[in-house]
Amino acid sequence: MYRLQLLGGVSLAGPSGPVSGKAVQRRQLALLAVLGAGGEAGWTRDKLVGLLWPENDQEGARHRLSGSLYELRKALGDDVVLVTGESLRLNRELISTDVGVFEAELEREDLSSAVDSYGGPFLDGFYLGGSSEFDAWVESERKRLRGGYEKALEELADQAEAAGDHPKAVVRWQRLTASDPYNSRFVLRWMQAMAAAGDPANAIQCAQEHERFLRAELQMELPPDVVTLAEQLREAPPAVAFTPDDESAPPPAVRIRADAGAEHAGSEIAGARRFRRLGRIPLAGAVSAGVFSVVIASYVVIRVLGPGSADSVTRSAELNPRDQIILADLENHTGDSTLAFVIADLFEIDLSQSSSVSLVDPAAELWRMQRDPAGPLDLDLAREVATRMGLKAVLSAGIGTAGGVYSVSVRLVAAETGEELLADREMASDSTEIIPATDRLSKRLREGIGESLVSIRASLPLWRAASPSLPALRKFTLGGRALRAGERDRALALWEEAVAIDTGFAAVYRMLGVHYFNAGDLGRSRYALTKAFYHRDRLTEGARYLVEGTYYQVVGELDEAIIAYGNLLDLDPTHFRALGNLAQTYGDAGEYAQAIELLRRFLDVYPNTGNTFPYRNLARWHVSLDEFTEARAVLERGRERRPDSGWIVDRSIALHAARGDYDSAEAEALQWIAEPGGLLRPRRTAYYWLACLAQVRGKLADAERFWREEMAFKMRQGEDAMFLSNAMRFSKMNILLRADPERGLRVIEETLDRYPLDSIASFSQPYLGDELESEGLVVVYALAGKPNRARALLADHESAVAPEVRRGEKFNLHGATGLVLLAEGNPLEAVSELLLWDPSSGRRTNPNQHLGRAYDLAGRPDEAIEYYERFLNTNDIWRLSLDAAYLASTYERLGQLYEERGDSANAVHYYGKLVDLWDSADPELQPRVEAARQAVRALSPAG
Repeated sequence: MYRLQLLGGVSLAGPSGPVSGKAVQRRQLALLAVLGAGGEAGWTRDKLVGLLWPENDQEGARHRLSGSLYELRKALGDDVVLVTGESLRLNRELISTDVGVFEAELEREDLSSAVDSYGGPFLDGFYLGGSSEFDAWVESERKRLRGGYEKALEELADQAEAAGDHPKAVVRWQRLTASDPYNSRFVLRWMQAMAAAGDPANAIQCAQEHERFLRAELQMELPPDVVTLAEQLREAPPAVAFTPDDESAPPPAVRIRADAGAEHAGSEIAGARRFRRLGRIPLAGAVSAGVFSVVIASYVVIRVLGPGSADSVTRSAELNPRDQIILADLENHTGDSTLAFVIADLFEIDLSQSSSVSLVDPAAELWRMQRDPAGPLDLDLAREVATRMGLKAVLSAGIGTAGGVYSVSVRLVAAETGEELLADREMASDSTEIIPATDRLSKRLREGIGESLVSIRASLPLWRAASPSLPALRKFTLGGRALRAGERDRALALWEEAVAIDTGFAAVYRMLGVHYFNAGDLGRSRYALTKAFYHRDRLTEGARYLVEGTYYQVVGELDEAIIAYGNLLDLDPTHFRALGNLAQTYGDAGEYAQAIELLRRFLDVYPNTGNTFPYRNLARWHVSLDEFTEARAVLERGRERRPDSGWIVDRSIALHAARGDYDSAEAEALQWIAEPGGLLRPRRTAYYWLACLAQVRGKLADAERFWREEMAFKMRQGEDAMFLSNAMRFSKMNILLRADPERGLRVIEETLDRYPLDSIASFSQPYLGDELESEGLVVVYALAGKPNRARALLADHESAVAPEVRRGEKFNLHGATGLVLLAEGNPLEAVSELLLWDPSSGRRTNPNQHLGRAYDLAGRPDEAIEYYERFLNTNDIWRLSLDAAYLASTYERLGQLYEERGDSANAVHYYGKLVDLWDSADPELQPRVEAARQAVRALSPAG
């Protein structure tokens, strides 16, 4: 049985878990969504093609519908879509939908089950593109289903009020307000329910938050009935007799939760209010039964964990605006270790919005202290680190539970003296209230430090800036811990689980995008960053600029990336990632001096960083400026910081090769392989470069052996599906160096038999290449002289990959199209495409060799020589990865072109380069070497 989720996102799962392949490509998912929402009546073919393929003529649209149906039946079974005449519908015995369950529950008036089944807006975050008809249908369905949900929830709220269960009514009106925050009637009823439940302070705060929202979004004032109720509540005596100090305290923030799609057990209580010096509050009085139970539970928690003052006792002179502090490990008294990690991440996210203080990562200083950055960081160690770094304060927090009620506490402690500058505590009635409770506490912390209320109120609530889902936050947090412990694969798996729970978790999508990019999986990276980009309204201002910058950087829109990172630096001139990523972007754009200046500024701000990226990127930009000595010095400084870094090993070997010192590159690579117990990443890197070195020297058998060694490491790391990258390298080696295209394509076909394209996620299918190669299947078939197959792959790419993901492939698309045109015998048309294959997109791309070949085939030798020599004269630390396939043939062809021109000196020069390069090449290449030697002898002055 398959289950199709359409509410709160879109996904398809089967008995063995999530479905992959062509069945979940965008058009097929859209077709499933339409059929899944269509009920038993189904849809006619004409209506389906008009909705999904309006841009096509009738015949073409019907052909595409047939193709999509074929893919669905192939993946899910022949009977998954039933046909009755011209009508199509889903087979409910084989595939169920949450929409169907929701509507059935509404039909039988099982309202509680229906609101539990409503997972969120219909097709939330799903975009088809190219069909305004489909977009209009989605919006109509979204409105219809949300209307059914809100009607059911309102009826449940009315029932709760009629039964006198005001806490339950509060939760239900709260969820209605989350569903439609513009609806002032929902807000009014929510306020009335809170007042009836004995919580007038939160009702008043609710009115204030709604007023700010209406002014910001609609430039409207509060409706009179909301204003009147708020005034009445202000004038009414409090339901619980607070002391004068308590009455002067600001009310807690309103708990507007976004998880309106599920009513969790134990969450019917409106939520524990903020209690200060609870021992002084009489527990008798005019308190409703529901709220009274929370008071008792809260009292038990305080007695267990200690009283803790909630007064703002910060010495305002102690901290200056934007001072940095360290967050120590949280004290955890819950028996659930992950909760402490979650609370720490929540504080970090909220404090990132602060204009008064910011958290600093102590990892670099811990490295200097020879302490494990991933190890425990208790308060005493955090104070020591802060003192060494010249910081004034340390933040210590904790969480405990008793009787099902949680207490989140926080202390700000002077680093040198240990003096307590501020202490506060917040209560949560159950686990579902932990996020809003932490939000209230963190914002009061910021107020106590001295941040203005205007700044605090402008901040996003944590349920929006992070996630409303505690399970998703747990996955996010555990992923971060796994990454810090060096368990990258586990981190990625946990983050994938987090976004499966919360499909709009933009911060996690960004982390996935960055780490997939660094792993070389550019397709998966673009997909994750596209998701982050589309959900960036759920981020703090700074995090939003970071997502925009990262997204534009990876899709190659560098001007937009520079603007986004610049905006982030306007907010925080010392932002760690903004400085580093802006430098990277300038470097990718060819502004090497600017990139170097920014990285030097980064190291001035973060002199103790344990991260190697500034050193390895500085080395790259120095190489691009022909500054090899400076590049080597930078890498040595990086090696001193992190002698175990595979990245530094990678750049060091590449630097030797980039300046033509292949012997030193080989020696360093062999050293890492021979190292007993050598780290996995440096050894895998070493095999990659040894393969490139063998190939560029014409030792093709050795190259193949080293590629296979690297592939073995990929299998060990669970990356066996990335064999296609290695297969494409083998193929290019056979096509370009052995001049044996059939042998080259045989490698590809055998690998595709083992790893079919439809077994790989559409966004990772290597039609156009990856971050390392920049030349995918289309290019391989074009180079092999198979333009028809290359054209078909281009068409497959267009239909398989979503338009928003293809946006990041436009540079490689130009290159692939150009090489297909070249294979078709249209060299000058190819030139126009190849000129748009911009190496400044940040990839390891140098189109000049292909441009040289295009002009060569067009019979224009002057331009051919110009671009061949541009290829040779481009300084880049990655050039060996391109030279491996093209260097020898470029030397050889330049020798021939200069000989044809009658320029013996240059002909001898390039023939000699080939002889030196391939002096020890495999026997199968020696005839070409001997031909070059004879040309040198014939053209040399001595005869």
